[in-house]
Amino acid sequence: MQSIADVIDYLIETKEASVLLIPHVYSKDVDDRIVIQKVMKKVLNPQKVFQIANEYSATELKGIIGLCDMFIGSRMHATIAATSLCVPTIGISYSHKIHGIVGKTLGLERYIIDINKLDSDVLKSVAETVWSDRSSIKKHLENVIPEVKEKSLLNGHLFAKYLESDLSPI
Repeated sequence: MQSIADVIDYLIETKEASVLLIPHVYSKDVDDRIVIQKVMKKVLNPQKVFQIANEYSATELKGIIGLCDMFIGSRMHATIAATSLCVPTIGISYSHKIHGIVGKTLGLERYIIDINKLDSDVLKSVAETVWSDRSSIKKHLENVIPEVKEKSLLNGHLFAKYLESDLSPI
């Protein structure tokens, strides 16, 4: 959490950024708003940090994420939402999923940090790179996202044909 707080302060101090902390999971067992509160206690510039306190649908959260200039996230669906909207994204990976989707499929592996390698210096360095290259990253995403969506639809159509065929075990 200290790494996250440090990069928030870094972005505020060096980029004059406003930071929005977006919870993506709200459940009895796991609630991102609790983690956000812990991060907020470590931030040195809380006046420039905004939090989403209420619960919003995935569609509403995706719309909010789409307004960002840059996104840093560890939740797979939030990072997919950001990249699908061509928002330059840093993925903090706690499993192989972000590497597969954001890294390999979208060609953004260099912007993914494994959680066990996460420290303030690494995160600041990647944030600096993404911030500086955000225009070219956005253009890259604008080029690859349509193809990824097309391939996803094709897979859906192929699966539907399979289900309709006599070969389907269902």
